[in-house]
This record gives sequence, C-alpha cells and structure tokens, in this order.
Amino acid sequence: MPKIELKNLFLFICFVVPGFISLKIWSLLVASKDKRTSEYIIDAISYSCLNFAFFAWLIIPTSKSSFPNNSPFLLWLIIVFVLFIMPIIWPFIIFKVFNSKWLLGIIVNPIPTAWDILFSKCENLFVLVHLKDGSLIGGKYGGASSFPHEHDIYLSEIWKIDENGIFQEKIEDSKGAWFDKEAFTYLEFFNYNTEVSDEKQTITPQKNN
Repeated sequence: MPKIELKNLFLFICFVVPGFISLKIWSLLVASKDKRTSEYIIDAISYSCLNFAFFAWLIIPTSKSSFPNNSPFLLWLIIVFVLFIMPIIWPFIIFKVFNSKWLLGIIVNPIPTAWDILFSKCENLFVLVHLKDGSLIGGKYGGASSFPHEHDIYLSEIWKIDENGIFQEKIEDSKGAWFDKEAFTYLEFFNYNTEVSDEKQTITPQKNN
C-alpha cells in the first residue's frame, strides 16, 4: 500500500506540479481571470505534458534500470531541472515570444486589456486624471489594478495643475492619491524628463508626441 501511495505522489509531482508552477508564474506576468479548480488542474496537466514532451530526449535515458545507480547525481539534476526549473523559465520565454515584434498582428496579445498592456510596461509616467466633475488632478504614476479587478489607479505624487492641464510643481508632503474607475472619465499619460542641477533635481512632465 505505501508503495502505491508513493507512486501516486510521484505521478502527481510529475504531471501536475510543473504545470502549476508555470501557471503561477504566468499569472504574475499576465493578468488573467480566476478559474475553477477543475479548469486549473486540466491546464496544469496539459502544461506538464508539454514540458515532458519537450524534454523527452532528456528523460528517456533515465528510465534505464542502470541509470539511477550509475549516475544518481545526474538523475536528481535532471529531475530538478525538468520538474522545477524549466516550469519557472517557460512562462518568461513564452511571454517574450508572444510580445516579439515579428508576431505582432499574427497572434492575439495574451494580455487581456489595453489597460493591462499599458501598465505592464512599467514605464515612468505622469498621469492627468480627468474627473467626472470636470476638474483635473495630475501626478506621478504609482500603481494600477489588473484584470479581472476593477480599474483603479494610484498616483504616488500629486502635482499642481493649471487650467490648461499643465503640470506646475509637485505638492510637498503629499503621499499621493487613489482613484476608483467611477471617479474619472479618462486619463492622459505623459513622459517626463529629469533635469539635474547642483542644488536639486526637478522632474518636468512632457506630453507624448
């Protein structure tokens, strides 16, 4: 009985764990909707099978009865590499390939919304928030929610804005502000240039061309 349980545990590790690892890493790279447990398990098994299929050339030699005795260290190295290391690396490779220039227009971008595409770039941005009451608030981007959560945004710095929406100066001692999607109609985004002098560093937002 213990042998059967150990075998089942080994099969679970081989055909479920690598997929779970890859899915977890992928969820950190690309926002995705929550799935039911049954769907998640099916996806995990599928990714694990693809992982094993790719490394069949490396796994098959280890099935020989003499391999564990002759090369125990190499066997454990292969197990760790195939079961744990590559499942971590695969999502980064796939994400890079999907976002490569030569695939643009050929496949659908895996990032679900334009909102997530913008903020996944991790650019330094200044944001001009157009509130529903017609007023403007500007500041430095500090963070935003991702799919499937409601779109809200956090500004880590708040700047004084004139009537034309031009950034004037940073409001000192401000800890930023959070905006729910229901509070604004749309957002404008700006690059900024940093000018450094002997006395201080100032940041001048500039509108994208």
